This record gives sequence, C-alpha cells and structure tokens, in this order.
Amino acid sequence: FDEGTVEDLKFLSEKHKEMELAEADKRNKEEEKLRMRAEEIKKAKEEAKREAEASARSSASSMPGMGGMPGMGGMGGIPGGMPGQSMPGMPNMADIMSDPELMAALQNPKVMAAFQELMAGPGGPMGAMNNPEKIQEMMADPEVG
Repeated sequence: FDEGTVEDLKFLSEKHKEMELAEADKRNKEEEKLRMRAEEIKKAKEEAKREAEASARSSASSMPGMGGMPGMGGMGGIPGGMPGQSMPGMPNMADIMSDPELMAALQNPKVMAAFQELMAGPGGPMGAMNNPEKIQEMMADPEVG
C-alpha cells in the first residue's frame, strides 16, 4: 500500500459518490414526471366520469319512460332504448370514448384503422368476439396491440 494508491482510492470514491448522487437525482426527476403524468391521467378520468354522469343524468331526466323502440314513448316493443346506451353490465360507448388513454391510442392511424374495422365488421364489436383469429391478428401488431 502506498500513498498514491490511497489518493487514487479517495479520488475514485468521491467520483463514484458524485455519480451515484447524479443518478439518484435523475431517477427522482423521472419518478416525479411519472407521478405528475399519472395524476394528470387520474384527473382526466375523473373529469370524464363526472361528464358522463352529468350526461347520463340529463338524458335520463329529459326523456323519462323511454324504452323499446326510439320515438315510441314508453311503449314496449323492440328492446334497446336510446342509441349510445349499452346493455346492463356492459360499458357505455360514451364512457369508452372518454378514456384519455384510448383517445391517445386512437391518434395512431393503425389503431384507428383497427378500431374502425372492429366497429364496422359484421355484428360490430360483439361480432369480432366470435372471430378470435381476427382479434389475435390485431393484437399481434405491436403498434395496435
């Protein structure tokens, strides 16, 4: 052990400590960015949910007794109700389309094309459920799935 080795070890230890602090600072900044983004998404989802609830309340209060065939008042007949409403237990199209992550994904032309193909196919989205090969084909594309 000589004096030069001790000085080298001290110098390298200080440099290593500086590098670790810089990496920790960088990691903390990235984590803060992720937290901020998660908070923005959460706020957007809450706002979309509030808007959907307000929309549902206003449509429910403005057309009481609607059911069956549109335009037929409260009369029975063809089940289904108003366009845009969904079956019990199924998500509402307005809720789906207000999802910020989905809206961001739809900015990708490939995703938009796949979504349009899914909606326009025979039976719409439920018809696609009967065609697992088509779903697997869409999901296999890294830009879509």
